[in-house]
Amino acid sequence: MDRTVTDIRMHQAENAVSLELSERHQAILNFVYEYHLSKGRSPSLREIGQGVGITSTCHISYHIHRLVRWGYLGRIPSTWRSLFLMQQGYAAIGKQPVDDLNITVNELRDENRRLREWGEQLHRERDLNSQIQSLMAQAG
Repeated sequence: MDRTVTDIRMHQAENAVSLELSERHQAILNFVYEYHLSKGRSPSLREIGQGVGITSTCHISYHIHRLVRWGYLGRIPSTWRSLFLMQQGYAAIGKQPVDDLNITVNELRDENRRLREWGEQLHRERDLNSQIQSLMAQAG
């Protein structure tokens, strides 16, 4: 079954958590939004830190991880500058989503990664099932 970008966004919205965000979280979301508008790409952790007054990249990473887990930000694992605001992130800062190709591409990459992981899991289960059937045939 083909999934459209709208389906993906709806799926991500279903998994989102609605929380009362701190001022720091709000500042990070606003910074990511403004940075993307002005530069056309995602900011680095250091740039986010400079923008919101956090000096520790570990501390920035902690906040980013939480915002991703809660569904306010999206990111592509193991890819630099891959942060993007999710629907819930836009709502949290009172902005409308920018119909931007970069955001759509990042969301599709995120969904592609999820589907690849799912496919790899299915292959592992299939291989395990084959091994079990082979052992049962030898035993019986």
